[in-house]
Order: sequence, then C-alpha cells, then structure tokens
Amino acid sequence: MLVGISFTHPYVLLLWPVILYLVFNWWKKGHQLHGVRLKAALALRFFMVTCLLLALAGLEFEYVINRQAVVFAVDVSASTEEVKKEAETWIKQAIAVKGNSDWAGVIAFGGEAMVEQPVSPELQFTRLETLPSPHATDIAAGLRLAGALLPGNARKRVVLISDGRQTTGDAVEAAKALKNQGVRVDVVPLKVSREREVLVSRLEAPEYSRQGEVVELKAVIESSFATGAVLRFFAGRNMILEQAVSLQAGENTFSVGVKENTPGFRVFRVVIEPFVDSNYRNNEAAAFTRVQGVPRILLVEGDGGEGKLLGKALAAAGFQVDLVTAERVPRTLAEFKQYATVVLANVPASALGERVMQTMRIAVRDLAMGLVMVGGEDSFGLGGYFKTPVEEALPVYMDLRHKEEVPSLGLVLVIDKSGSMSGGTGGVSKMELAKEAAIQATEILGPQDRIGVVAFDGRAGWVVPLQKLDDLREIQNLIGTIRASGGTDIYPGLNLAYEALKDAKTRLKHIILLTDGRSATSGDYQRLAEEMKKYKITLSTVAVGDDADTFLLSQLAEWGQGRYYFTDDIESIPRILTRETMLAARTYVVEETFTPKIGSNSPLVESLRSGVPALDGYVAVSPKETAEVSLVTHRDDPLLAHWQYGLGRTVAYTSDAAGRWSSRWVGRAGFARFWADLVTWTLPRDDTGLISVDTRLVGNRMEITAEVPFGTEESRVAEATIVGPELEGERVLLEPVGPGRFKGEFPSFDPGVYLIQVVLREGEKVIAAQSTGLAIPYSPEFRMRGTDPDFLHAIAEAGGGAVISEPREAFATNLAPVRGRTDWWPFFLMLAAFLLPFDVAVRRLWFSKEDWWRLRGFLAERLSNGEKVEDRSDETIGRLKRRKSEVARAKETLRMKVSTEEIKKIQGTPETQTQHGGQLPEQREDFTSKLLAAKKRWR
Repeated sequence: MLVGISFTHPYVLLLWPVILYLVFNWWKKGHQLHGVRLKAALALRFFMVTCLLLALAGLEFEYVINRQAVVFAVDVSASTEEVKKEAETWIKQAIAVKGNSDWAGVIAFGGEAMVEQPVSPELQFTRLETLPSPHATDIAAGLRLAGALLPGNARKRVVLISDGRQTTGDAVEAAKALKNQGVRVDVVPLKVSREREVLVSRLEAPEYSRQGEVVELKAVIESSFATGAVLRFFAGRNMILEQAVSLQAGENTFSVGVKENTPGFRVFRVVIEPFVDSNYRNNEAAAFTRVQGVPRILLVEGDGGEGKLLGKALAAAGFQVDLVTAERVPRTLAEFKQYATVVLANVPASALGERVMQTMRIAVRDLAMGLVMVGGEDSFGLGGYFKTPVEEALPVYMDLRHKEEVPSLGLVLVIDKSGSMSGGTGGVSKMELAKEAAIQATEILGPQDRIGVVAFDGRAGWVVPLQKLDDLREIQNLIGTIRASGGTDIYPGLNLAYEALKDAKTRLKHIILLTDGRSATSGDYQRLAEEMKKYKITLSTVAVGDDADTFLLSQLAEWGQGRYYFTDDIESIPRILTRETMLAARTYVVEETFTPKIGSNSPLVESLRSGVPALDGYVAVSPKETAEVSLVTHRDDPLLAHWQYGLGRTVAYTSDAAGRWSSRWVGRAGFARFWADLVTWTLPRDDTGLISVDTRLVGNRMEITAEVPFGTEESRVAEATIVGPELEGERVLLEPVGPGRFKGEFPSFDPGVYLIQVVLREGEKVIAAQSTGLAIPYSPEFRMRGTDPDFLHAIAEAGGGAVISEPREAFATNLAPVRGRTDWWPFFLMLAAFLLPFDVAVRRLWFSKEDWWRLRGFLAERLSNGEKVEDRSDETIGRLKRRKSEVARAKETLRMKVSTEEIKKIQGTPETQTQHGGQLPEQREDFTSKLLAAKKRWR
C-alpha cells in the first residue's frame, strides 16, 4: 500500500525556478521556431527537464511491508545434543504455519555459527546437518549471523533456540545490537535436564617437584545431589589409588600424595565413577608436573638386544635409561614428553609405525625433545625411513645423493593387482599402498639404474617396461594407472620379469614380488629360479596378510637368494619395498674396516681428540645441506652428523653400538664418554630458574603467562609453541605486559592434552625454554548443568522480544511496521534520455506535406503485399508529382482568367480611356495595388 513520496536529494528541486526561467528565456529570445513546432519544442523541453530534476532529486515511493523474515538460530553444542530432535520438530512446526509471503531461514551454532539454510520464501527444512564445533556455545555469533541473513525489505525476527549455557561471547550485547537494527529477538528454551549430575571440576598438581619428593594431588568433584562413587587416581597409565567415596551436594575435595622417583614431564589423572549420573563424559580431569632430576632417556632397540651395551654406557654416565623394544614405545605426545631424548638403536621404521614417527617428529620440533639414530642393518634407509617423519627430523637423507661410482641395478617390481588388493583399512587399499611403494622405489634409484613394473591378476602385463629413469614423472604416472581386479596367477608375472632382466645391461639384477593371495595355477617355479641364477638375478618376496601363500613365497625367496617378508600391517608395505630396494642396490651397507676422520670442530667429538677407533662398517647416507658433519668415513660419507631441528636437536650415527662394526671400540673407556657427550648435546635447554610458565583455561581460550627475572633485555622475545590433540603445532607470540612478564592467548575448543613449550629468544638464539601443559579432559559444554532460563530471559529482553513456546508465535503479527521504498529516479532518467532525440528533431528537422505523403506511401506499401519498397515508392512519388502538376496548371488557368477580368474592370473600357485622355498617376497606383492584392489572394 502506497503511503508517501520522498526524495533522497530534495535540495535539487530548488533548481526548478532556475530551469523554468532558462526555458522561458529560450522561448522569448533564442528560438527561430513558429507555430506547432514552437509549441512541441516547449512541451518536450519542459517535460524532459522535469524528468531530469525528479531523477536527480532521487524520487522514491514509500509503501508498507507486511512480509515477515524469520531466522531460526539453533544451538547445536554438545550440551544440547539430547534435545536436538525437539529443536528440529519445533522449527518444522513453525514453518508449517508461516504465511505464503513470509520468508524463513535456519542457522546452527556451537563454537562458531554456520548457515544451515539461507532465507527463502519456500524453506524446505527436515533436519540440522551442519557441524559447528560442539565444544563451545557462542550465542552471540549465532545472533550476529542470523541478523546478517535477514533481508532489508521485510519485518525482521530472530528466534533463538538454546539452553542458554554460553561459554564464550556476549549474547546480551548481540541481542541489543539487533534490536537497534530493527530486529526482534525471541527465545525458545531447550529444556536440558541435569538434576543428577556429578563432574570433576579440576585436578590440581604442583607445576614442579624434585625427584623423590611427594607430589600432592587435589581433586575437586562437583555434585548436584548426595551419592556414592568410586574415585581413582592415575600417574601416566598406572593407577596409584582407588577408593570408595561419599559425595555431598556441592563441591567435594579429595587429596592424595604420590612419591615421584621418575624425572620428566608427568601426567596425572583423576576419574570419578558415581553410582548415579546424567552425563559420564565430564568425570575426568588431568594435571601436569615437571619432576626435576636426572635426565630420562628412552632407548629403543631392535631385535637381538641392540641397545644393551649402549644402555650400560649411558647409565654409567649418570642418565636414567628406559630400555624398551618397539612394541613398548610411547604412543602419545604426553608420554614422549616424559623423556629428554629418544635413542633409536637399529630399529626398523615398520616396527614404529607412521603415527609414532609423526608424534616423535613433533616432540622434537615443537617440544625440544632430542633424537638420536644409531646405525645397523635395520636403521636409516635400510630400515625403511626413506621419506618418513623421522627422516625429516634427522640431519641426513636416507638415499645416496651425488654419488657417481655406484653399481647399476636392474629392478623389476612384480605386483599383484587382483581384486583382493582393493581391500584395506582406514580408507586406504593395499593396491594404493603398493603403488606408493613402487613410486618410492623409483625415487631411490639413480640415473644409471633401470626400473620395470609388472602387474598381474589372472594374466600378467607390463605397466612400465624395463627402462632407465629418464622420465621419472611419466614412469610414476604409469604406476598410478594400476587398478585392482581379477584373480591371481603369479608365475606369468615372474616369467615376464625374468625374460626382461636376463639380457639387461646392469651389474645387479633383482625382482621384488608382492602379493596377498594364492596362485590359481601352478608353474615350475624351481626351474625358473635356477634360470635366474644363471643370469645372476635375485628374487625377494613380500606376503601381505594371512591369505597369501606364505609357504610358496618363502620358498621362492630362498631359491632366489633374496629375502622373504611377511606383514599383516598394510601400511608397512612402502617401508618394506623401500628397504628391499636399498638392499638390492648393495650400496647402502659398507662393510670395510676404516678409521674415521674428524670433520667439524664439535663438542660431540671432544672425547675423540686423542684418537678415533677403527670401525668395520656403516650405513651410507647423504648429509643435509645445513647439517654439521663431525665424523667422516674413508669414503667421505657422514659417520656422525647433527643439527638443530625446530626447538630440538637430532643426531645421526651411521655405524652401530652393539659390537658388530664397533667391536674395537665397545670395550674402551672412551665409548661411554662419547655417548654421554652425544646425548647431553641433545638434551632440552630448560632452565626453570630463568623462566616460569602458567597456563589456564578462560572460557574457551587458553591463557599463557611467562615470567622471567626482572631486568631482562627488551630485545628478548617470548614465544609459545602449542601442540594439540591432533599433533598440529601452533605458535603464539607472547606480548610483554610488564617488566619480565609476557602474556598470550590461544583458542582451544577440542578436548585433549595440550603441550606447551615456551622459549625466550634473543635474536635467533634461544636463551631459555620451559615445558608445561594444559589438559581439557572434556568439553566445556559439560561443565554446566541444565537450562539457564534467567539468561535466556535477559537475551529476549535485550532483543525487544519474549520467551516463547508455541511454534505459531514465530510468525506472530507483533513486529513493528516496516516501510519499503521503490526508486523511481531511474525511470525518469531513462524517460529524459528517451525524449532527448525528439527534442532535437523538433528543433532541427521539419517535414513538409510532400514528406508526409512520401512517408505515408512508404508505410502503406511496406505494410501491404510485400513488394519491393523502392519500386512502389517511386511509382507513388511519380503519381504525386503528376497530380501536383495538374493542380498547378488548373490554378494558373483560373488565376489568369480571373486576373484578366479584374484588370479590365479596374482599367475600364478603351472608349472610357480615350475619352478621358488616359489614366492619371493616382489611378495607376490604385490599379497596381489592387492587382497585387488579387494575385496574392489566388496564390
């Protein structure tokens, strides 16, 4: 309904009198027009100027808008998950009663807000599908996003559906802001029951303690009612106390003392198990203590007691050593943080696994843990560490780079691509891992080597014919085309590989067979193996899973003078093929007696200044560009290399420490001192007397405060590295907030253990470092109980709305009237532009009668039977010309006749003229004037 007219720039209308004066002045003095043309020009110019003025003034028509636009803002945080269905039903019922012209939309919010469905006149809502972080409730973010979605040409409303348990943000202020924007905020409470609730509020532990001291732990338990429960305390994985307790309504405090003899970063946990509880996910808490004492070393050994002699040497040097096998290696970052340094003594990568290696790398880079790798046939490249997280942390590459004198290798990979290879775990198939392994094998080989890939199912065929690695990318692309399908027949694939290798011009020839099944047909494998021996072709086999023909594959490896591997962990396939490729090259193990040479001047070789013992072998590697090589072999390969990796330090020692290659050195006194110096160099540079760190959870943010002694230089910078549950390190610069005091914040939404390393730098140099942690055992959503009606009422009041319960109230006619506006200035601007050519035409052009007749004839003929226009127009013009000539002749005849008679009448008869003796001058003038008047009249 139209209610008024308005102008965006009304002052432009003040130009109206000026424009009228200019138009009038033009009409009065400056025109050359007459009659109809003048009237038309005045009308067009007046109307055109009027349109321009209205357009420049911004003419708008105002009208009342009755349409409503409603956005439902739904709380989907963890505290409301049990009533999520009720919220969905409420929204569907509300949408069912909305008017045909009304609009609606839905957003969901938790830790952040997301658009579920945009505002639309035809909303089709069934259920909530977006997944905001459930570990927080930011009602303010939900209100802001809902308000942003509302269109301007409607009466606006936001319906908040929540339990009112805000963990971050300011919902009341957000509601006030919406009210000021003309948006009404109504609230629908979600009724979440927490009448019988028990939760662990916190676990308190001292930040530091000394080895052998008693650590006091205090657990605070909150309960909404009196009940019984079982309380358990843990130190790491070990339970230190279990007792039955009685809980009273309110806070309950329980304490226990733990004597800690193990130095390092210790994690303590408390778990409450109540007899009755409405939510069991908030029944745990954790705390950290750093136990100061002798540095604790984790020594991981491979098979055969590789770490026994090294463990004794380190213990003799005063370290506390935990000697374990790969199966007992820590799996979490918090467990790794108990140790100052990890030493890997001839441990294969497949025994550790990808996840452990990744955790180890992060512990070194972000938490300043040390890492040492000791050589052996199961370490470095031979251990399958090529392109692993551990290789990234170490100062050496696992493959040989810039080596010219290495024997050429002809390698053929015979890969099973039967249908069973499409199976796998964790979304990764055996086929994909086999292809990855084949691609990694191509990257290990050098330009003098040759590679071939045979894929078999019921039949065998070349994927990559035996060739040099001239186009590595193309070879890898071909490997990527392998697809799993069909049955399993091993013999044809092996035979193809043999036929290609027997004439290959390489010093070494090797076949690697990988399969997870049993061959459907038999073949004379022993005869084929004997033929391979004639051409010095070796064969290794890899059995994947229990369905593989392990007997046949082990027999083939024995006949082929190669190695047999069995794995039921498909993720180890790339590691196995990498190791086997390196072994086949026979360049990675150098078993020759040599005396190492001292390279750089490093504290790691201080004990060897008096003499370096001879060794009998090592694993060949390549040093990284920025690594420092302290010991060098007789072939100029690195024997001892070290570098700084992130906040931690790592060392690579390529010979062994078990006596196989170092038998001349193990029994000497300098052996223990050398390893003590080496491990000491890798220890974290913590100085608890110089820097102290405090962490706490404020809402959904982690607050980190670091204090250093007063008077430290202003050039020093404090930085915190935070590693969360997903092992993603984040760096936070701590801002100075006072003398020797730094502070920073980090958003932490997901529950889990957060380990923090704070360092104090001066330029690039680390002055001090300190480790701490913060545990978020459960979502902050579970810290509060039930619905908060008072807070919801405050939000509704601030937003100018009310607490509602009926779905029909979401579209109630209680919104303030809204006026809409339609801009008409574009219409008048276009109209003025349209009239401009006509104004020019009236003033500059004019049509005579003949022009109109021509135009009329042209149009008539154009609209007739479609004959050619130019022919008919010429005929018409000719006819008009003839008619014009006839009319002209008739008028001339009539004029001449009339003129003769009038002249005679005026002049009189000849007799009269003779009688009077001719005309007088006055008579002649009167005659002339009458004659001219007569001519003018007939024209």
